[in-house]
Amino acid sequence: MKLYFLVEGRRTEKKLYKAWLGYCFPQFRAVDKPADLATDSFFILAGLGYPSYLQRIPSALKDSIQHGADHLFICIDAEELSYAERRQEVLSILENAAQELRGEGIQYQGQVHVIVADCCTESWLLGHRKLVPRNPDAALAELKRFYDVSRDDPERMGCPQGNPLERARFHCEYLRHVFRHHGQTYSKERPGIATEANYLAALRDRCLDPSAHLASFRLLWETWASLGGRSDVETALVTP
Repeated sequence: MKLYFLVEGRRTEKKLYKAWLGYCFPQFRAVDKPADLATDSFFILAGLGYPSYLQRIPSALKDSIQHGADHLFICIDAEELSYAERRQEVLSILENAAQELRGEGIQYQGQVHVIVADCCTESWLLGHRKLVPRNPDAALAELKRFYDVSRDDPERMGCPQGNPLERARFHCEYLRHVFRHHGQTYSKERPGIATEANYLAALRDRCLDPSAHLASFRLLWETWASLGGRSDVETALVTP
């Protein structure tokens, strides 16, 4: 099986997905170019953020055809749009690209999966319930009073009224405070402990527990499971 990924950003998502794929599909190897795709391998293309990744969707689809990718994943953030609006935006571009390629006499025979993080990757990462302390410092305590992501669904968190940050940036800032409490750092360049197998396992547990939180992450998880991805990621032997 050959997997092709177009992901939202330049660095964070590439590092996260490469690590997470290593835990779920330890038999797969990462390749640097789509031309190197072979059986049991995956390629990750950085989308360079919104709206740049939109321009890369047609080339990702064409690459997937040319290099025989069985599955094309487009993994992006909803950010300030709703989940449905962002998904529809991507589907429209995909349809236009597919139509143009059909005009050239070529058609993608694989499956396309649109994964929209609601509202962003950091919303997913806030789903590590045990990472949010019961007795945080003052700054994090104020964030918890606004919205306790260990109790309520991080994907449903808004932004405090009057806060100068947009919703996605606020989620990122919240995550940084959580990491900082544990002496860790999180940045767009270095997602840190979020690449670890136990972190992915915590998100798995959150999306599968009765709370039904992290619904958009659950779609990714269940899609990978349907492709044979292992669920016991804590015991994966591959180190990212």
